[in-house]
Amino acid sequence: VKLASFKTDANGTASPAFEYPDWAPGTYTLRVEVEGQEHLVRDVVLSRDRRVMLSTDKPQYQPGQTIHLRTLALNRADGKPAANEAVVFTVTDPRGNTIFKQSGKSGDFGISSADCELADEITEGPYTIRADVGGTVSTRSVEVKKYVLPKFKVGVELGANFYTPGATVSGTIDAKYFFGKDVN
Repeated sequence: VKLASFKTDANGTASPAFEYPDWAPGTYTLRVEVEGQEHLVRDVVLSRDRRVMLSTDKPQYQPGQTIHLRTLALNRADGKPAANEAVVFTVTDPRGNTIFKQSGKSGDFGISSADCELADEITEGPYTIRADVGGTVSTRSVEVKKYVLPKFKVGVELGANFYTPGATVSGTIDAKYFFGKDVN
């Protein structure tokens, strides 16, 4: 541990600010020496404090689709990427069953990703997505259920049979749902 500076509060009390080594989390012995004499020996716990953003490509999925998972992890102290950290992605169904688990490491920029392919026959409802990056956990929920996109027909009618290079194209586009209502 290296003493970086002293910070003074409003009352004039000075507090030391330290630069911590990039060591693995754990318990270490801290020795404070002044002019060659040992004044303080304490065990300290070094832990990582991260900010983890977990995201998916969309909030709702159908059975048989793939959930694309991604995390961005930053060190809370300096905002730098949490590079080469252990990452574990898990996906849990509405009944609490783990349907997906993948381990890996974050990249140089603190980013990691995974793909969870959903089965064609699967329990519908809210699924919990979880990412553990170096001991910091982030969760989110996505919905899995069948849905049908509305069908519509698009027609294009041009103002001329042909156009020369540089000419302005004009025409109309007609889009209607199959039940007759206009698409806005």
